Amino acid sequence: MQTQTNIPTNELEGKKKLFMKWALNSVRKFFNNNQLPYHLLSTCVSIKPGSANRCATLQSYPNQGVWKYLKELPESVRRDLTMHLNNEMKLVEFKFQQSILIEFKDRILKDFDFSSFYKESKNFNDNNEIPFIESDQNEQQVKQKKWCKGQDFVSESKQILIQMQLCNRKPPLIHMKQLHYHKLRTLLEKIKEHKFSMSEEMKQFKHELEQFCKQDFCQESEKKKKVKANHDQQQNELEKVQQNCIIKVEDEDNKNDILRIFKQRVKSIEPGISLFLPDLSKFEQQMRNNFQEVEDNYYKNLYFKEKVEEMELNSKNILAECKQYYEALQFKEPRQKIEVQPDRR
Repeated sequence: MQTQTNIPTNELEGKKKLFMKWALNSVRKFFNNNQLPYHLLSTCVSIKPGSANRCATLQSYPNQGVWKYLKELPESVRRDLTMHLNNEMKLVEFKFQQSILIEFKDRILKDFDFSSFYKESKNFNDNNEIPFIESDQNEQQVKQKKWCKGQDFVSESKQILIQMQLCNRKPPLIHMKQLHYHKLRTLLEKIKEHKFSMSEEMKQFKHELEQFCKQDFCQESEKKKKVKANHDQQQNELEKVQQNCIIKVEDEDNKNDILRIFKQRVKSIEPGISLFLPDLSKFEQQMRNNFQEVEDNYYKNLYFKEKVEEMELNSKNILAECKQYYEALQFKEPRQKIEVQPDRR
């Protein structure tokens, strides 16, 4: 691990960009090894120009904007990614300043917040992350050191291709935005416009990128949003209907309670009222229901007269109203006529 000395600001910013490029490749390695699609990694891919004697190929550039979407990943993925980066950093910590490593660890713990990790130049503007063709001169400005290549070494262009292939096989881990499509389509157009011959990996990447851009995850997401909105609306309407039913049931229960209590009160004033009401047990269910409704209406009429007409609720009035009410009705059942017994009082 290199110690912090009086390093000029410009040099420190350059080292931070170099470190971010390493970190970005390490993130891509994590997603590739775990067969996880993270489409944003392809939005920070640039073309390493070819020449008459060299095929054009792919490379990544240190883009801070990619990191801010990592916090949208599932918690288990974020946890594994954090562990992966910490382990990878131990392998290269002797190549970077201690202050850079400490700041990197802190920002990982803060939901991968790498805004203003280094000062952006025009080519690395976080607000306008458009893939670009990096010239040989720019390549020298942010030049990646040749680390020791182990047995499991996979080139940067190959890692970029693998990630694009994963994005075509599996749905995005995070929400696909129109801005992401714009960046990827812009990169595709730049690749198509390239004049020099392409490496085999770049040709495959172009094919995979074309396939990916034909898919409309954004539109699919909008469809899902509309389906969810319709479902939520139906759910709300169903809840309203259920609530109305509950209210109606409660209202009906309240009405039944009022009627039941009033009946008990009438019977407590004149217990003999039952002698003047039809015996419902003698009839079939349908007829019994009809007679029960008639009886309930008698009590409701009695309730109305007490509350509205201010009739005194006593034995005389209860029996007189009963006689008057039932004599006005004709109760008939096959082969039987229902009559109300006369008031002998």
